[in-house]
Amino acid sequence: MIEVKNVSIAVGAKKILDDVSVEIKAGEVVVLLGANGAGKSTLLKAMCGDVKLTGGEIYLENRRLSEWDYHELARKRAVLSQHSTLNFPFTAREVALLGRNPHIRGRESKKDLEIVREALQLVEAAHFANQSFPTLSGANNSAFI
Repeated sequence: MIEVKNVSIAVGAKKILDDVSVEIKAGEVVVLLGANGAGKSTLLKAMCGDVKLTGGEIYLENRRLSEWDYHELARKRAVLSQHSTLNFPFTAREVALLGRNPHIRGRESKKDLEIVREALQLVEAAHFANQSFPTLSGANNSAFI
């Protein structure tokens, strides 16, 4: 579970988010809607720990996000931005395997490869597994949990 409690974010005198609260339970699918400039991306970045809060707190599994070690946090959550600067000719499978990085010691195991295969199937992207990632729609242009 991730819980956003009374979060505010300001850049200088400009408030980007003001007293935002939301609770998202494991397995829930949540849609974040709003006009351009409403703070959607900023909220997502805050939930990932990528921006400094000027007020409030964010909790992951009842523990302040700021208390998590980076490696520990990497094992608990994954973030895939719509914008990608990955220009190496990795396949979609290899990019998905990057999500296993916090769990891999040395080389990936058969279990890691199976997890990636299942993940690609779950999002109906298994047919893209061998396709070069930079050629996929949305991988390198402006067109997300």
